[in-house]
Amino acid sequence: MTTTVHDAAITAMYGLPRMEDAEPGVPFNTADTPRPNANSSGIGDAIPSFATIFSQAAKQSAIKMKRRRSLNTRTYYRLSASSRVQNALKNLEAANATFHELPPGDFNLLKCAIQRYRVRLDVGDRLTAAELKSLLLETRTNEQEAERITLETFRTNTENATAAEAEAETLKYSEAREKYGDLKYWRETLAKEEMRVTPVVMFPNWGNNKAQDTIHTPTQHAQITASAGNILRNILNPETIRRKTISLKILTQQISEEVAKFLTEPDKSADRKCVVKQIKDSLAAAAAAEAASKRSKQ
Repeated sequence: MTTTVHDAAITAMYGLPRMEDAEPGVPFNTADTPRPNANSSGIGDAIPSFATIFSQAAKQSAIKMKRRRSLNTRTYYRLSASSRVQNALKNLEAANATFHELPPGDFNLLKCAIQRYRVRLDVGDRLTAAELKSLLLETRTNEQEAERITLETFRTNTENATAAEAEAETLKYSEAREKYGDLKYWRETLAKEEMRVTPVVMFPNWGNNKAQDTIHTPTQHAQITASAGNILRNILNPETIRRKTISLKILTQQISEEVAKFLTEPDKSADRKCVVKQIKDSLAAAAAAEAASKRSKQ
């Protein structure tokens, strides 16, 4: 039998032995060397398995990284995009021309600020049905705990307490009741959302025993940012600023509705004047800061 001549130097350098001229004619034994399509060595099965495991691990890592960076996406809602707000400004202009609630300069300042302002919103990731159910259970547990704390705070005896201690307990009870109310509202909202996304059998086909399911996906939760809520504290309701909303659409509709009420309702006259004063103070502070910056550069 023809044998391969091994050159130690060549083998050490290139890793392959040299063949004689007659050796290529010898039949090749496939059992000794694994081929790409052969499964005898198990290599063919290991490669897809490793690729699958790697892709799943990469996907989970990407999800964790995204959530670690930011749980929410920042977006803006322009008040000028709402036809309801625009109509409210027209109604306020007509009423102001008759009753002279605001000087023309103050009205134009308020109108310009409303039209230019963009409300900053935090929008969460879209949840799955399982994540929505888990969030509902967690909220229900938090609600029960908040209810317990509220009752304990309410039963606190302040008969022999000083005025400062009684005021502190009253504030503590008010905050506990506020938190309990927010959690109760959020739990009821999540329960309605869970019912909405639960598949419902519609129009069953009795002939072939098949049915069509109406499937809805959970919405993206949205909330006004803390900075925007501080600016809009005299325009929007405290609950709207404080609470999370089940969807971006509902939140923007609620904002436009409350801004329209702020502009048109007669009992909001004091709030409108207060907002105008805030705008003037903000402009004066910005002008003072700009002047100080110019002086420092000179």
